[in-house]
Amino acid sequence: MGKSKKRLLLYLGIPVVLVIIGVFILQWWARKELTNILDTKMPPNVHLNYEGLDLSIFSGKLKIKNIGLKIQNRDTASIRAQINVTAIALEGVSYWQFLMHRKIALGNAIITDPKMFYYPPNKSPNHHINKDSIAPNRINSFSLDHFEVRNGQFTLMHSGTDSIRLSALGIDFSMDNIKTDKDVIKDKIPIKYSSYSVAAQNIFVDVGPLLGLNAARLDIDKQNLRIEDLALRSKYSKEELSKVIKTERDHLDLTIPEVTFNGIDFGFHGERFLPPWRKVPSPMPI
Repeated sequence: MGKSKKRLLLYLGIPVVLVIIGVFILQWWARKELTNILDTKMPPNVHLNYEGLDLSIFSGKLKIKNIGLKIQNRDTASIRAQINVTAIALEGVSYWQFLMHRKIALGNAIITDPKMFYYPPNKSPNHHINKDSIAPNRINSFSLDHFEVRNGQFTLMHSGTDSIRLSALGIDFSMDNIKTDKDVIKDKIPIKYSSYSVAAQNIFVDVGPLLGLNAARLDIDKQNLRIEDLALRSKYSKEELSKVIKTERDHLDLTIPEVTFNGIDFGFHGERFLPPWRKVPSPMPI
């Protein structure tokens, strides 16, 4: 091999080697910074632990495994929320958009097996939220192609007690084309999206000291809501109910095999939030 060819290979090889070294340094730095944020930058009332963190600059992937999160009330040591997650996986992370344009752009975000317990405070906090401070000045926009929760569990406790107010198992949730920016995040609904779907099983709602509402399954998809085996029942047997209450009251056991709502939507009408089944009628044409 001639000297000219050796020089050419040397000139071409040095930049390639430098790029490879630079990528490895960037990956090491990104992993170190992310680990530092997760380990030391959390608020004092938030306790986070996890077992593994996999980061790939090449493929734009990030995965955090076996996450435990405990959030305490700021004024007391009591627990506000406790969350355990098998894995959080991000795909299609655009580092270029973040570094050059201060935009967070993600392809997919998948949360696997989240289990959440929420304990509401005894008194509702009366803190004023400054909407101008919600969107950090460092981030111009956020976009996510697909967000998904797989096999989640949620339990809402009664305030100051160990009794359950609401619970659901087997929660699957997905949302597509999620976007927000400094202007959208100040709205009452701080994100825009194209579609969503929700499914849950074994749902329980405590509707009072004597009654409980159960449903075997709930599905929301394409503006349709379907509930299977909806049941409103007394919490006590007839004999137990007569001992609990002082005045006579009927023992209730109502079961509805299926309930459906079509064309549902939700949002705000003025200052009032409307649930999915209460759409504001369009004005009559003049």
